[in-house]
Amino acid sequence: MGAIFDVVSGAIKGLTDTGISIWQTAEGKRQADRNFDLQESNFDYQKALQQQIFDREDTAIRRRRADLESAGLNPNLAAGSAAGAGSVVSTTAP
Repeated sequence: MGAIFDVVSGAIKGLTDTGISIWQTAEGKRQADRNFDLQESNFDYQKALQQQIFDREDTAIRRRRADLESAGLNPNLAAGSAAGAGSVVSTTAP
């Protein structure tokens, strides 16, 4: 009777271990998918932020010229140096 119990116990343990292994593999894949989605979302955010910086730099001199004109100053002073709109954001693909 002890031998049968050992065989059944070993089979149940094997099935349990296999089930746990399958669950851990599936959970690892779900975590990897969530991580990739987070990286992709972060990349999209950084890309949009970079585009905003570029858009502001494109209009910096025009905005500075308008500010100088509204202050009654010579608008040609705007050509002296471009107004910094911010630093470049590093973007890397996930």
